[in-house]
Amino acid sequence: MKQYPAFLKALLWAGFLGAASPVLAQKTSGSLPVRLTLFSESTSIPFADGLVTKPLHPGVSIGTEWALKRRSKSRLVQGLTAGYYHHKEVAQGIFLGTDFRYERQLPLSLYASIGLGIGYLHTFRTQDEFRLEDGRYVLKKDRGTPHLLLSVPLEIGLRLRPNSPRSPRLFVQYQPWIEYPFSPDFIPLMTHTNLAVGYEFFPFR
Repeated sequence: MKQYPAFLKALLWAGFLGAASPVLAQKTSGSLPVRLTLFSESTSIPFADGLVTKPLHPGVSIGTEWALKRRSKSRLVQGLTAGYYHHKEVAQGIFLGTDFRYERQLPLSLYASIGLGIGYLHTFRTQDEFRLEDGRYVLKKDRGTPHLLLSVPLEIGLRLRPNSPRSPRLFVQYQPWIEYPFSPDFIPLMTHTNLAVGYEFFPFR
């Protein structure tokens, strides 16, 4: 696994630094929204295993977004998100990512979006592991494992004040994603899905 961290960190930091300039530019003309989500993570085949899988594995995230391009009924959006999830039988992970989404307004104050995302995921064991040392078993240290995260977020939501550009939003997001590498000597990648409910609001004027 030691060959991956430098590559992953360089790739991800390049993307995040590239995202910084539009964020700073928007701060001069208006505040950014905050997006809060609660989600359930699963190791599953996207769409094939159904939208809701059991048992639930809890996660939480916080993020923001800004428009790269606007039209009367649509916009291109970039977002930044950080979060955590806990999958008891597999791992717990913290992640930081960015995504690009195409969003389209729908009737009845609804909207829908589809996007592509990339992120950095760092996972830790959820159970103790031991190694044999000098004839006795000792607890293995867990510094975590780095991964590349690739996602396809699908979202539908409701604009609570549809005539306001700063409208709060309620949304549901289905996010298939790939974790790479998962176990290079056994399984090179793992598919996951997140099913999330969220709320977006503007806390600052």
